Parts: sequence; C-alpha cells; structure tokens
Amino acid sequence: MVNVPFSTSAFGKALFTGIGARQPTVSVLGDSYGAFVGYAIQYATWRYYAADILFDQRNNASGGSMFAVGGTSTAQMLSTQVPQFQARPSDIAFIWTGYNSSPTSLVTAQSEAANITQSADALIAAGCKLVVIFGHGPKVTVTPWAVESMNTIL
Repeated sequence: MVNVPFSTSAFGKALFTGIGARQPTVSVLGDSYGAFVGYAIQYATWRYYAADILFDQRNNASGGSMFAVGGTSTAQMLSTQVPQFQARPSDIAFIWTGYNSSPTSLVTAQSEAANITQSADALIAAGCKLVVIFGHGPKVTVTPWAVESMNTIL
C-alpha cells in the first residue's frame, strides 16, 4: 500500500465543500517551470486524488488546462495566459514563473512581483478558489538579492 498523506475523501471535503458534487479543476500558468510542475500535478492527481481533482494536462490550444509555456516572462503571462484562463477558469491555479524575467534590481523585482500578484488577483476575480504561487531560483547572471526581494514581495 502506498502511504498517502491524507485520504482523498478528506482532501476533497476539506478544500472543496463550497464547490458542490463536481470535481474541482486545476490549471497551471507560467514558464517552463510551470509546465514541469504541471507534470507533477498530473501524476499526483492521477495517482492519489483522481476521485477528487480534474486536471487536463493538454495545452490551452488543445482545450486543456495547461497555460504555462516555456520562455514566458511574467509580463507575457499577465497579457496572454491570464486572459486565456479567464475564458476558461478553473478552481485551483498554480503559478510558477519569473525565471525568464529574472530581476536585476529592486525596481525590476517590484515589477515582476506586481505582474505575478496582478495575475493571481485576476485569476481569483475570474472565479478561481485557490492560487498557489511558487518562487523561482535565480539565473547565474542574476543578482541574488534582487530575486530574494521579488520572492519577499510576493
């Protein structure tokens, strides 16, 4: 038997009592890190929580819930992926972005954090019940304190 941290029925009841009898849906936004976390979410939902969560790993163009695209900046996510999400919102959204926009100053760190928080606010306004934001590791060429500032702002 596989050791699961909690039962699927407890998971479903704890998080989604207000959604009703249907399975809550999941979407992923961001850059290639978002796409990678999408694969982990897909496995976890299939393996442990199939009865509780619906995640369609296909990309947005194919009608799926994967909005994340490698190489995307936070500004591109805000201008492209967020409107796509708003057209077909889900109950839970994961955002993992920022690597392609790696801040090199406090000003850019604040700008990147603003793009991410504006994205999260727009997802909630579209009906999303829970938004999970992941931080990112710095590129080698990035000033570490700027990345830390961005993650602190978030």
